[in-house]
Amino acid sequence: MLCTLTKSPIDNPDYLYEMKWDGYRIVAFKDGAKIRMNSCSGLDYTSKYPPVAKAIRSLDHDVILDREVVVFNKEGRPDFDAVQLYNGHDTPIKYCVFDLLYLDGADLTELPLEQQKNLLKELTKNDDTFYYSESLMMATPYIRWPWNITYKALWPKTETAPMSKADGPLPG
Repeated sequence: MLCTLTKSPIDNPDYLYEMKWDGYRIVAFKDGAKIRMNSCSGLDYTSKYPPVAKAIRSLDHDVILDREVVVFNKEGRPDFDAVQLYNGHDTPIKYCVFDLLYLDGADLTELPLEQQKNLLKELTKNDDTFYYSESLMMATPYIRWPWNITYKALWPKTETAPMSKADGPLPG
């Protein structure tokens, strides 16, 4: 789902919010030994980000993961230019994940979001290439994070609804 522009965050305690990192959105597929990392437009980015491909390949499960490949600069801030110029090996790179859509034959999009996120956190905890993106329980027009960065883009989702509904159109 792409971001929808709104004038202000949804003021509803049933929603949680996901950070829009300053990177490339990548949907990663792992089926046995085969992996593929697709851009939003369906381009194959598997060979462009070898450390991320290696981390996905090392998972002991068949999965579909979703979110953003991000390069953090020396100050620890996401750097979109660095993602665009990524040379494949010399720069540390992260796969900031917050959606686990499929696991070992099971479609997880009907699970409550909280359950799905718990599975994702457990799945990715042993590899530093994965960055599990924590959800926010509230939204303000500007969120201040520990890296002293202000972000303006958030993905709202309902915490207890199945993902297919949680990731749907914004209310009102």
